[in-house]
Amino acid sequence: MLNKKGDVSFPLKYKWDGVIICNLIHNELIVDDILPKIEQMNAFLGSKCDEICYDIYDEAFIETVLDVNKSAIPKIYEKRFNRLEKLQIIITKISQNRISLNIHNRTYQNLLNEFQKIEDMIVSYTRSNENIFEKTIRQINESIVDTFDVSCSSFWMHYNFTNTIECVDIYSQDSSRHRHDHDPIVVNKDDPYFQNLFKNETSFYNAKDPGIMVESLCYEYVKKYGIEYKYDFIITYNGRFIAMMCIETTKKRNFFTVAFQEYIQMLKKLLYVFIDTKFKKEVEEKFKAIEKNEHTGILIYRDKVLYANQAVLNMNGFTFKEMQQFKTWELFAPEYREKFKNVIQRRMKGEQFPKSYSDVRVISKSGKILTARLSAETILYEGQYVGISTVMNITDLVEAREQLHKLATTDGLTKIYNRRKMHDEIDTEILLYQRYKDPFGVIMFDIDYFKNINDAYGHDIGDEVLIELTNLIKSKIRQTDSFARWGGEEFLILARSIEKYSLFDLAEELRLSVESVTFSSFNLAVTISLGLTMYRDGDTKEDILKRVDIALYKAKKGGRNRVVLL
Repeated sequence: MLNKKGDVSFPLKYKWDGVIICNLIHNELIVDDILPKIEQMNAFLGSKCDEICYDIYDEAFIETVLDVNKSAIPKIYEKRFNRLEKLQIIITKISQNRISLNIHNRTYQNLLNEFQKIEDMIVSYTRSNENIFEKTIRQINESIVDTFDVSCSSFWMHYNFTNTIECVDIYSQDSSRHRHDHDPIVVNKDDPYFQNLFKNETSFYNAKDPGIMVESLCYEYVKKYGIEYKYDFIITYNGRFIAMMCIETTKKRNFFTVAFQEYIQMLKKLLYVFIDTKFKKEVEEKFKAIEKNEHTGILIYRDKVLYANQAVLNMNGFTFKEMQQFKTWELFAPEYREKFKNVIQRRMKGEQFPKSYSDVRVISKSGKILTARLSAETILYEGQYVGISTVMNITDLVEAREQLHKLATTDGLTKIYNRRKMHDEIDTEILLYQRYKDPFGVIMFDIDYFKNINDAYGHDIGDEVLIELTNLIKSKIRQTDSFARWGGEEFLILARSIEKYSLFDLAEELRLSVESVTFSSFNLAVTISLGLTMYRDGDTKEDILKRVDIALYKAKKGGRNRVVLL
């Protein structure tokens, strides 16, 4: 199509696998600068890429300035869409035909501006749809506060365009602080606090010996909230500062126990994987061309694989020749093969399917099962119908999410359920009772005079006692029971399918078991006080928790090392 100036223009109405494709590959500069960006956006956003691009372009046209015979255009156009694996050959032919686009041309600059808008919208979309991310961060903050008995845990993201860190989520024991209470903090590399943080990737503050914090703008922050001890660590990506986690307390707490440091190292690793995947668009400044793309695989196939880019080969460990020895559906886990065989055979006949994205399990050469995000459609390729798929290895992300879920529901020190998870367990059990009338009860107990152990022997020994006691209790309760660290030295057991007197017998057995052994390398004698109650018709979760708390209070008030049933 010619416009009034004699330039050639094409409407942006063609798409391939959710990607808006420039209808004409102008030169290598365009390929390197624009096409890979869109491919990466598609891999990151999936079908949302369509919506964003259409919102921007609507019925817009990309105008191209060509200085060659217009008869060459249809051939180049056909090759671009029907022979994806020949991208470099096409670029060479374009170069031979001297098709060029002046980088100072207004049209080219407008085109780049439009793609910048896409990237800006992706960042905006990411931040406005962070429900899953924010929920995970909230669970982590709660887990840190509950596990290590600190006052507050918060997570901060760094934004390049303002050079500020902004609070994404904050959780405190008394619920008095909210992320909206915290203004963004400007990152000043000359600030001694940030200098130390960037150098060591961690920073520790002690109010009794504030050190460099006194010279920092952040000193007002710690004074305002009465912070006595503060432990911060950062997440970086390719040397770039991405996020920061702050753990704070208004009372004495040792942040350098083995248990705490192991927890932090695991948390840093998992957060890195999660952020790396979720915010890849924001942290990567340059993208590789589709043929060399490290993240998104391209697969063209009939009953055998016809083409696989390097990303696919890197993912499954096969050479292309080895892949061709298998039927295409045999490359996937057994549970998918029959379904994929049927779909592929129908694609070979030209049948189209609704576009969708699915997570599937893929078999690698080593036998390891990987998780891949797959999308597919039917196209005409070299005169025959084939399936073409984008394949993205999300194994690390899936494993990280599973680990993050475990972290969010498990006490980091004792490895049993945390308070949040136990709330969910009780909610579920109440629903089951309302349907099946299966009786259940709860036991709340804590360690008598545990503060004296921490004061006399230190937090490391206190942690040893908590871990050993947890293991002892786990060995005594039934597999059907749920066991959680409720906070500090306090624990909760949900005993299912049990009557009142059996619940009392179980609690008494636990008390005697603890009393009969010693704990830690110091052979410390420890006792526990236990409160217990049965669920009653009409009880809410709050009712049963309040009642068992009162029972525990009475056990302690009555002299400790005893069981009280309400």
